[in-house]
Order: sequence, then structure tokens, then C-alpha cells
Amino acid sequence: MKSNNCRGLTLIELIMVLGIIAIVFSLLFTLLISNIKVFNTSNEDIELQYQAQIAMDSIIDKAIKCTSIIEYNSKRLVFKTIDNSYEIFEIKSNNKIFYTNSSYKDASATLEIANYIESFDIKEKNNGIELTINLQNNKSIISEFYFRNKE
Repeated sequence: MKSNNCRGLTLIELIMVLGIIAIVFSLLFTLLISNIKVFNTSNEDIELQYQAQIAMDSIIDKAIKCTSIIEYNSKRLVFKTIDNSYEIFEIKSNNKIFYTNSSYKDASATLEIANYIESFDIKEKNNGIELTINLQNNKSIISEFYFRNKE
């Protein structure tokens, strides 16, 4: 008499195991893709904030030593220094902010400072200004500072 002691898996059992593995991998893949998207979005936000802080720090560092702001619009800031030179900041067509110090107020800024900057907004205060730097993706950074050498 033969014993039917087969110790293997049937085809149905293999197909069910493969189906369960496919479902688990698809869930893991979906989770991985969503985490990558969140990571990339967070990195973009961090980079925008970093560039804005570089721009703001550079402008405040130069402007705080000036006597006044003599020209400003959404793409250009010109500050007059105590020695009658000019600190000039410009946003050029590639959304980069440039800086120069010149004896001419109409000089073009040439030293690149930061990226992803779309425009400036200025509100004059008693002894200083409130500066808003508008970034890509409708984000902005605001700071208020005062001139040390106000005339």
C-alpha cells in the first residue's frame, strides 16, 4: 500500500502567496513614493527659506549702516551710505538677487547673493524700513530694521 504523504505546495497555495506578496509590495511602494514626494517638497521649502534668509541678512547687513533708502521698487533697492556711496540690490530676470557698492546710484548690481527671489516690498518707518522679500511659490519673509546713521 502506498502512502500519500506529499509535502509540497499546491498551485493554488503558491498563487495565493504571490498575490499576498504583491499586495504588500504595492502598499510599501505607495508609502515609499508618498514619502519621497513629502521629502522633495520639504527640501524645496527649506531651500527657499535658506535663500530668503541669505538675501535678507545681506540686505540688512549693508542697509543698517546706511543713512537712507533713496530708490526702491519691486526689483531694485538703493541705499545711500554715510560716505555718499550707494548699496544697490537688484533682482534680475532669472529671479536672482545681485549686489554692488558704487559711487553711482544707477550702477548695475553684479555680485550674486541668492536665488528664487521674485520681488521686494518696502514700507518706510520712522527711522527705518520694513522689508518683505517675496519668493517663488507665494512665500515671503519679512523683517524690520532701522538705519544707524539716519540723517
